Amino acid sequence: MKKTLFSAAAIMGLLFCTTNLTAQDAPVKEIEVKKISATVTLKKTDGKLVAGEELKVIQFDRKARKEIAVFSGKTNSKGQIVLKEKLKPGIADYFCLYGPKGQKGYVQLSTKDIKGQTKLDKTIWVAPDKAPDVGDQAPDMALYDIKSGKVVKLSSYKGQVVYIDFWATWCGPCQKPMSQNNKWMIKNAAAWKGKAVILGVSAGDRDLAKLKAHVKAKNWNSMPQYWAKDDIPKEAPAGSIYKVNSFPTAVMIDQSGKIVFRGHPGRHNGEEHINKLLAEKK
Repeated sequence: MKKTLFSAAAIMGLLFCTTNLTAQDAPVKEIEVKKISATVTLKKTDGKLVAGEELKVIQFDRKARKEIAVFSGKTNSKGQIVLKEKLKPGIADYFCLYGPKGQKGYVQLSTKDIKGQTKLDKTIWVAPDKAPDVGDQAPDMALYDIKSGKVVKLSSYKGQVVYIDFWATWCGPCQKPMSQNNKWMIKNAAAWKGKAVILGVSAGDRDLAKLKAHVKAKNWNSMPQYWAKDDIPKEAPAGSIYKVNSFPTAVMIDQSGKIVFRGHPGRHNGEEHINKLLAEKK
């Protein structure tokens, strides 16, 4: 057997190094980082749970431009997947995907700014197979009132003619119809009171302050102005419910709650249509 021999000087050197460790050189005790748990619920925009569907959670590595698999599994009878301490804190780019690339729906599971939380609850809202269109009953939706900060349901206007204009501050073709809507509301304020209303619904803006400033600068204050905010608790995003994929998009709903028009507001005389519906009801 080959022996390894150490000289006296070498042994003394080892002892010297061992006994002269400073506090700075001492091994640092690793601090245990508590991982984050998450529950993701898969739900249709009508509120029905979606059980037995495959969901996957990935972390997107921006530097490497690749996905890192975190979890894959099927939703339980409550339409949920439960991730027990699967997520590291301080990471923005966690995503839960429905469909191979999230094309059926997704939700971000950011742990970057959760400030001491150890659990996330998120919902993936599954849009309808087709957009609500002429002849369909108008689905309800929750909207954020940019003036009062309150959440208002579309159903609160039940029994009235409701003309919804989905728009965005950055959308050039949206501006003229929105100005026209405001003029119609001023002109018909007395005749339409409690019977008809035009709603401005910003479904393409992320910045509330910018949205408020834009509405104020344009003086569009004669019509209710709402924000189709994506994260109203326990509510599906309004844009997803109505499958709004282009701006502007207008939807006219009659007194019975049926959709009687859907299309570009610039190619439709909303005032005439509203007055026609009101006249038919007399």
